[in-house]
Amino acid sequence: GPELSDPQVSNNTRADRFRRIRAPVIEGDQQNQQTRNGQTGSRFMPQLSGNMGPIRGDSRASLTQLQYERLKKWSEGHFTTGEPEVPYKSFDEIPLNEQPSALTRAALEWSIGAAFYPGIETFWIAQGEDKYKPASPGQPGNRFRFADTVTPGDLTKGLCLPWQSDFYMCSASWWPSVRPHDVVTEAYFQRLQDVTPPAQLASQLTDRSGWDRVEGVSGTSDMVRKWTKLGFVAQQPYGNDPNLPEISIEKQRGTDLSL
Repeated sequence: GPELSDPQVSNNTRADRFRRIRAPVIEGDQQNQQTRNGQTGSRFMPQLSGNMGPIRGDSRASLTQLQYERLKKWSEGHFTTGEPEVPYKSFDEIPLNEQPSALTRAALEWSIGAAFYPGIETFWIAQGEDKYKPASPGQPGNRFRFADTVTPGDLTKGLCLPWQSDFYMCSASWWPSVRPHDVVTEAYFQRLQDVTPPAQLASQLTDRSGWDRVEGVSGTSDMVRKWTKLGFVAQQPYGNDPNLPEISIEKQRGTDLSL
């Protein structure tokens, strides 16, 4: 609404939002650390765990100093409002010269930027400046390229094998917007499919089960030993009508997870 997008409107709402943003990390600043220590509760955003887990400082994630300063200016009304963005209905509608940027944006919009401990694609090693090539006048994109000293396996050597163990640790405080937790079991889908017309199936599939439901798994080590029985999530057609969408169903989960 205008209270968020119009700098001429009172900044009370914007200021209230900004007060919930956790302070950024300022290395070596003791007062900053004390401030952040008081901002670990659920009131503060982002509601994400930090990169180093509970055993080290900065257990909660925060914005960068640049992002924080920009939000501060926004909360104070120091911003201009651009034209509303009109979304394209399909990728083909995007002008050819804008399509590369659109592909990059499509990938980055799903990125969260924290936390790197635990990690799935990579871990906190990705934050090291020495892992990237230095930028140069002729090659500004170098800072997005890995240095020659980064060898195969370096970016993933801090991850769990199999990955389900890391994922098991990454509960509500890690990647909450993109981390699936509840699944439609195959047995439930088949049971409902037998008595429900395909066109109504989507509205009737309301029951979900946690993918990490215990059933003989007592922790991460147990999960590693039994990972072949944990099943997969795969696309399943609603029925024979190709116009109906597909749904993600848990398949091939072992009925007996005991060793």
